[in-house]
Amino acid sequence: MKFICQTIKQKYEFNKDCQKCKYFKYCWSGCSAIGLVNYNSVLGKDAFCCYFYMNDYFGEIKEENQEGMMN
Repeated sequence: MKFICQTIKQKYEFNKDCQKCKYFKYCWSGCSAIGLVNYNSVLGKDAFCCYFYMNDYFGEIKEENQEGMMN
């Protein structure tokens, strides 16, 4: 049960990179399963999630969705 009951605050405190990231409020360190594989902890971050936000794929998708709604 300890793996299921992790809080966002615990993930934030565990990941020093996340503490400096402006996107944490959107991703919450990403997928816990990937964190478990890569960092041996469900609190570990999902590096793909970092890549997704830091390269503004989130913004591109948001923009495409808004344009699609206007057509």
